[in-house]
Amino acid sequence: MNKIFSTLIVCMAFIGSSQAMTVLNPKTDTVVHLGGDRSTNISFYADRTIDFLYFGTAGFNPATPPMSYSVFGALPADISVDQLATDITAFIDPTFGVGKSITVEWTAGYVQQNNSTAYATNKLKIKFIRDYFFDEPHPYGLLLPANKSVFDIAGPDNAKNITFKWNKVITDSILIGAKTKIEYNLMIDSFTSDFSDPTYLYLSNKITDTFLTITYLDLYNSVILGMGVQKTKSITVKWHVLGYCQDCTPQDPTAKQDFEITFNYIFGVGFDVVDTKNLRVYNSSEHLYISNPNNEQIQTLEIMDLQGKTVFKRPLNTEGTNMIVELPSDLSNALYIYKLNSQNNQVSGKFILNR
Repeated sequence: MNKIFSTLIVCMAFIGSSQAMTVLNPKTDTVVHLGGDRSTNISFYADRTIDFLYFGTAGFNPATPPMSYSVFGALPADISVDQLATDITAFIDPTFGVGKSITVEWTAGYVQQNNSTAYATNKLKIKFIRDYFFDEPHPYGLLLPANKSVFDIAGPDNAKNITFKWNKVITDSILIGAKTKIEYNLMIDSFTSDFSDPTYLYLSNKITDTFLTITYLDLYNSVILGMGVQKTKSITVKWHVLGYCQDCTPQDPTAKQDFEITFNYIFGVGFDVVDTKNLRVYNSSEHLYISNPNNEQIQTLEIMDLQGKTVFKRPLNTEGTNMIVELPSDLSNALYIYKLNSQNNQVSGKFILNR
């Protein structure tokens, strides 16, 4: 009888007690960008359900937090980037605008059985960086195609093209001793990549424009073939624009946002045979990619700087529909001219190396 009674007391004591809480994610020193799609959520995790989230500068008291949310029984607790950006400006730092960053601490709380609030035993640091939201005026914003656009790049419409448009990256008023005007270059990369080695870099043939028009056939060769999309598939990628200027300040400014774009490809319709009639060259930070749909015998590749000095020359003497040439590791970031000689053709153009 005593043993049963003791066990009952222990169980009742456990039920009446409150389990301590520990906040887990985002982990300390995580960097979170507040921008882009306003509906994107940031998820906050603890080792038990969360009733309250608390935010403040280092050492704040969760009993009197500068910023808090009631989420009652959430796991995880999701707060939109729009709400976080608005509330940080309203309750923690009124100067928290585009381009600014702030490091705060966050923790959580829960309601105990006696209706009092218990707080997590730890706090974690998080760095918020304020970026542009898609609907905000942007000095270098992407315009068209709109974010999350969808295109069928095979089938009866394969002769069409897509025009990519953006705002001017910089104005003449902030150029300092610029010897060359800015060039704009379209970059396309996989949805999970960061443009450090883009799948596709399309060089502008104009140095003052704010748009590039690309044919469906070019997009097929670069995106569909470049990313190995199989039969009857769709692929969602992202794009932005890189500005290049030899003597601009800031140098090589880039768009502050990425737009998603989906390409639908129906195998066997429109592009049964790749026939571009010409050699094409595009690059990443480490390689030159040569599209050679007619299997021409490629003889030499030559790379020159803007003064016409040859910085790299390589005999290829090979053929194939697609070739990859590794760029020398000692080539510095700059605008280069390439010259590709084949048995029946010569192609020259420019590319930007941005490592």
